[in-house]
Amino acid sequence: MANAEHDNNKMPESMRRLSLDGAGKLIPVFMEHADDPDPTWKLSLLANRLCAISGEKLGETVSFICTPDEAELKSYRSMPIRPECADYILRCRPDVVELLAPGGPGFFVSHTTDNYAFNPSKMGFEATGGVVERFWDEGKIIPDEIILSLKTLMGR
Repeated sequence: MANAEHDNNKMPESMRRLSLDGAGKLIPVFMEHADDPDPTWKLSLLANRLCAISGEKLGETVSFICTPDEAELKSYRSMPIRPECADYILRCRPDVVELLAPGGPGFFVSHTTDNYAFNPSKMGFEATGGVVERFWDEGKIIPDEIILSLKTLMGR
C-alpha cells in the first residue's frame, strides 16, 4: 500500500492501493508490466478505460504527459491518465515522467482534455479539441509568462 504523502504532496485516493518498490516509491500500473513484451496488458487498460498510473476508471477528462514537441502537435505517445494522478506523478516522480514521455528536453507538458481520440496510424492519442496546458520542470509548474516568453523567442 502506497504512502499517502510524498514531500507534503497529498497522494490521490485512486493511487493509494499501488504497491511500493524497495525504496518505498509507488509503482504505477504501467510499470508493473514494463518488461512484458506482450502488449495485452496495455490493450486491456485502453479497452477498459483505465488510468495508466492508478489502474482506476478514467473519467471524461484525462491528462497526457508529453514532450513539448508532442504538446505542440497535440499528439501523445503516453496513455491517458486521471488528471490528479498526472499532477501527482509530475510533482513527485520525475523518474516515472521520463518513462511516459521519453526523449524530451528535460521538462514536460501535461495536457488535460475531454476531447481526444486514438489514432491507429500514429499508434497514439490526439487531442481533438481544446486542452489545458501546463509545463513542468523538476516537480514544479513553470509559470505561463516564462513559457510565453520562450515560445515568442522560438517563433511559435
